[in-house]
Amino acid sequence: MAGLPKHHANRSRTLFCNPSLTLGGPASRSGGRSGSRTPSLFSPRSRKPSRVRTDPTNGEASNDPCVDQGDDEYEASQQSENGWGWNFNLQLPYIPLAWAREHTDTSNIRSVQVVTPSFLPDGDRDCIKATWLGHASYLVSLPTGGKPIRVLFDPIHSQRAGPTQYTGVKRRLPAPCAVEDLPDFDFVVISHNHYDHLDIGTHQRIRADTHRQNVRYLVPLGVKAFFTSAPLNVPSSQVFEMDWWETLSLPADAQADRPVLQGETDDLARDRRYASFTCTPAQHNSGRGVLDSRTTLWASWVAETRMPPAVQDDSPPRRVAVYFAGDTGLMTLNGPCSIFDEIGDRLGPFDLALLPIWRGGSLSFVSRLGLRIEHEHPSTTALTSLHATPAHALRMHLSLRSSHSLAMHFATFSGNEHEARDACVELVEAREAWNAILRGEIEDESGVTGVFGGADRGSERRKTGDKDKGLLSLAAANGMSILGGAIVADVEDKRKVGEWWEPGGFGWIDIGCTAVIPLDGRSPREVTGARLQY
Repeated sequence: MAGLPKHHANRSRTLFCNPSLTLGGPASRSGGRSGSRTPSLFSPRSRKPSRVRTDPTNGEASNDPCVDQGDDEYEASQQSENGWGWNFNLQLPYIPLAWAREHTDTSNIRSVQVVTPSFLPDGDRDCIKATWLGHASYLVSLPTGGKPIRVLFDPIHSQRAGPTQYTGVKRRLPAPCAVEDLPDFDFVVISHNHYDHLDIGTHQRIRADTHRQNVRYLVPLGVKAFFTSAPLNVPSSQVFEMDWWETLSLPADAQADRPVLQGETDDLARDRRYASFTCTPAQHNSGRGVLDSRTTLWASWVAETRMPPAVQDDSPPRRVAVYFAGDTGLMTLNGPCSIFDEIGDRLGPFDLALLPIWRGGSLSFVSRLGLRIEHEHPSTTALTSLHATPAHALRMHLSLRSSHSLAMHFATFSGNEHEARDACVELVEAREAWNAILRGEIEDESGVTGVFGGADRGSERRKTGDKDKGLLSLAAANGMSILGGAIVADVEDKRKVGEWWEPGGFGWIDIGCTAVIPLDGRSPREVTGARLQY
């Protein structure tokens, strides 16, 4: 096993786990298995054929389907002491349910609507443009000083997320446009192979368009075969399969020079039509059936390019970076997973982060019964380890050091309108809770308590004993302003409720809406009639 990445659960690199050992923390080995082990949420015994073998640590027979013969790395990863290890047995009775709550005190927060996209020409050459296509799909335009580079993330335009259009979770909200109506894009990025993130029907429509035959695909390990085999039959040279922390730079022009390997990124400065992609960890799983759980890798992604200065001088090109989380959770039994701090430290800061705030279509029947899942209850840790809540996504936003963040993975497949609005309300509540903490914990040099971002960099003073002071310090050092502001403040300042008006915020847009994020410090804006909720 020497040299094998710790998130690889077997020697053949065909099974994966969340990488407890890749974060620098020691793995806990008990020297043997004590008693019966509760099946992990990531490796239920019913999902993979078992193979009886002898455990080399104690000579006892083992039926563990997720440990190959002679391979104990998976066991180590499940017992880590650094926040990535857990043993969950997710059962419906252990998911705390409550009656759906009324939102009388947040009546000015509406849920997501669907609008027809208004894709703009390439006029704003110093802005990132992000169009939400529903669920976890975004079309992002990266500025280069000339023709932008467009990246399509996790597209799904089908009516259902499932093996057929007669099975699987059904959309509550339609796609804002047809696949054929999308502007030209250069790359497609896939986070993992769950049906709601890798939709074969959508990719068939992309492949059927003769103008999109040169699109390149970036996918995690094990996912390439979905594209190179029938019915998609994408040429192997156009699909790039990557492991966590691998970086690849590609020319936006499919007919241009060879790909630039990691460590050879000088071309990014010389050729502004290059895009660099880094495959980064996520806390999730994979699988499309009962026999392939965790046999392909899941990932988040960083897409970046270089934009030359507005005035031709000796200034270096400006880095433009976007983080796409795909589908991920934050919490473990030992608290928040530290991987997002590591991503922020190694690859941040980011101009924009696209973060999931809900379960997508998972357990959507709960809301149709007039119930809701209480995210604050400890029993939901198994669920929130896979899917971030709005409050968890807000912590990720801070850890990643993102200037702006947009929400996703909610509303499209929700059980009803009330659940879709729940996600928006919880995000606003989380923002206001953080603002209250920050107003009381950060002081400027004069000793007057101020709002988040009011203190000069390096001058903030925090009260001791605050468990989140690391995040507070990080946010203040980044110069972020308050996270969207309280609704009351919006009204008092005569600003439209939900308007993007300060950097450092985390909000959402309507499906089909495009957020325009300037790179010169100006406030973001929208290009359609739908409000930005920020």
